[in-house]
This record gives sequence, structure tokens and C-alpha cells, in this order.
Amino acid sequence: MARRSEMFTEADLATIHQASLEILDEVGVEFPDARARDYFVQHGFRVAGTKAFIGEDQLKSALSFAPPEFSVKARNPDNSLKVGAGHYALGPTGGAPNIMEQSGLLRPSLKEDYDRFTKLVQTSPLKMFMTNAVCFPSDLEMPTAHLDMLRMDVLNTDRVLMCPTSSPAKTSDALDMLEIVFGGRPALEEREFFIFFYY
Repeated sequence: MARRSEMFTEADLATIHQASLEILDEVGVEFPDARARDYFVQHGFRVAGTKAFIGEDQLKSALSFAPPEFSVKARNPDNSLKVGAGHYALGPTGGAPNIMEQSGLLRPSLKEDYDRFTKLVQTSPLKMFMTNAVCFPSDLEMPTAHLDMLRMDVLNTDRVLMCPTSSPAKTSDALDMLEIVFGGRPALEEREFFIFFYY
């Protein structure tokens, strides 16, 4: 697969990298969950309020534990992904609260839109993962919206799934649902079906 960053020069990439390091170290990253902040404190990171600050050396140290390449398995093996070593994981954006119609009308996202987006991902010729909350349907009930969206992800795609992880309860709900889909926790643990992403 061609490099997605080919539009940038090496100098551009160096500028982006340096700006990223400065943001991590000087602006910090917001972590609303106290347990996440405690983890950073336990590992020697500076934490102030709800922000953790990540210095360049700390970042390099953490990255040294990451494998240079890994695979994430989809239900359909043809849709499994390799990440790293020149491989890219592509996916749709997520969380759009509104949809713009071809006419220019801006309206709230609906369940019907979410359903269509999942089908678009499934039919894409690109190697992609399915983003949870590709849009945020206004006609879903908030307490269970994450499960309604995951249900559509599972029914309409056989791609690598991105599960909801915006709270421990939502992650637990998602794992409970996926245990049913894949035949129990042991079957779930034997394979890497998902990308977990905190948003």
C-alpha cells in the first residue's frame, strides 16, 4: 500500500512530529478517568488536574515496548489487518452528530444513516476497520446507543471492529455482547477481533 503521508516532505513530517512532542509535553492530554491518571503517576509522568504530560524520553520509552507490526483479526480472514511496518489501518471518521444531504440540508444523524455507513464500509475495496459511532444517531436512546451501534457493526460488516470504550461500563457491555456473537469469553480471548480506542 502506498504511503498515505507522501503528500508531506520529510521537513513537513519533522515539523509535525516536533509540534506533537510539544503538545504532549507542554499542553498535555486530558484523561477524565482518575484510574488512567493514577497509572501515569505510578509510571513517573507529570499529572496536573485531569491532564497527563508526556515528555519525549517517556514517549520513546513507552514506544519501545510496542511491536513494530501486529495483526488484528476480522471475522472474515480476508478483512484482517496488519498494522505497522508500512501497513496502514484505515477507517471512517466517527461521532458525526449531523448529516448534510446532497441538497445542502444539515440535519441530525439517524439510525438509518448509521446503518448505511456500516454497509458502505463493508463494500469498500479498501482494507478498513469499522469505527464504532461512525455517526451518532439522535434517534437512539443514550443508555444503550453504544450497543445499538455495535449491533449494526456486527450485522452489517465482517471487518475488524472498533469497540466503544468511552467508559468502563460501555466496554464491559460491548464485551458481553461480543461474547454472545463469538461463542463465549474463551473464544473471544483466543482471537484479536477488535481495535480498542478511547474517545
